[in-house]
Amino acid sequence: SCIAAPATYTLLFSGGVGGAVNWSAAAWSLGVPTACQDVEIIFASTADLTATYVVNLDVPVTVNNLTIRGDYGGTGAKVLTMQTNGRSITVLGNLHISSTGGTGFASAGNLVNFFAHTGSIVTILGNTRIGNIGDTKTTRFGGATSPANQDPQFYFKGNITFNDNGTTSFPGTYYFDGGANQVLTNDCASSSARFGEVEIGKFKATSLTVTGNYAFNTHADTRNLVINEGSTLVLPDNSAFNQFVPNRGALIIKSNATLKLGDNSGGLTGSNFPLNYSFISISKGSIVEYNSLAPNDQIIYTGLEYGNLVLSNSSRKYINSQLTVNGNFTINNGSTFGCEALTLFNGSNFINNGLVDGLNANSDFRFYGNTPQVYSG
Repeated sequence: SCIAAPATYTLLFSGGVGGAVNWSAAAWSLGVPTACQDVEIIFASTADLTATYVVNLDVPVTVNNLTIRGDYGGTGAKVLTMQTNGRSITVLGNLHISSTGGTGFASAGNLVNFFAHTGSIVTILGNTRIGNIGDTKTTRFGGATSPANQDPQFYFKGNITFNDNGTTSFPGTYYFDGGANQVLTNDCASSSARFGEVEIGKFKATSLTVTGNYAFNTHADTRNLVINEGSTLVLPDNSAFNQFVPNRGALIIKSNATLKLGDNSGGLTGSNFPLNYSFISISKGSIVEYNSLAPNDQIIYTGLEYGNLVLSNSSRKYINSQLTVNGNFTINNGSTFGCEALTLFNGSNFINNGLVDGLNANSDFRFYGNTPQVYSG
């Protein structure tokens, strides 16, 4: 265990022509850092030069807080990259990566990168911040794209924020597994936040809320989006978690998992139900909640059979083709179900604390359960 407050061990690059160093042999200010130390890796230069510095993990690493920063000026492309090379890294506190500064055309290539490779497990117990507000250059965090088909694992236990010019390198499997309420904030205007495989609540039941000015630009890329048992994905107004590559990956909502939808656009027609996945797997024991606020009426997606369906908040949620509910159907106070087509209710409990209306001749609600059904509310 650590007795004193953590010291800060710094690895500073300030000029020259660039190069690569191994973590265990680098010129650290106070020696090779351990779990009791904060770590800063910095490329700071205002000179007119072009240089790339690479820090390679050659051993498994555990540190307290980790900061990787490019403070650039002058002309020329300057790049700072940390890569895991199959080794694992655990950050007991917070991870912060940023990149800013530089003049002239070539400085558009100024970067800070964190790239992980197959075999690496990257665990951040605190919060993760990619980019600062006001950063002018790109910061990339995620799986390496070279060699191809990399699949590192990332475990986020705290919140993750993408600020100006902070983005992802998508290969890998990303676990949001804090065991409580986690927030993914996407405030990056210049690029989407893309993750390979996404799982919410791998080992601990977790509620993940996707928010930020560009929350609608958050994606799974090529692979699956999985909400595990007891976990929740909250997609409020202006938020989405669509598949970046159409007709790839699956949306999987397991038993006792919840998907909350708060917008009437951004996903499948009339809501922000995630779109572009090759198929949707939804357990009978799962919960999907449509909870937009008036005047944002939602269209309930009817291309699947729901487990438990919940309608909440002060807007009308309606259907325009056949709806099937195999679990409980709950309409909470202030919400309206627009039964504009055939509804087949096969579940046990229809709980109506709101309103049900049908505004055309196609309105048809049928109780079709094979066991006793209860209407209450």
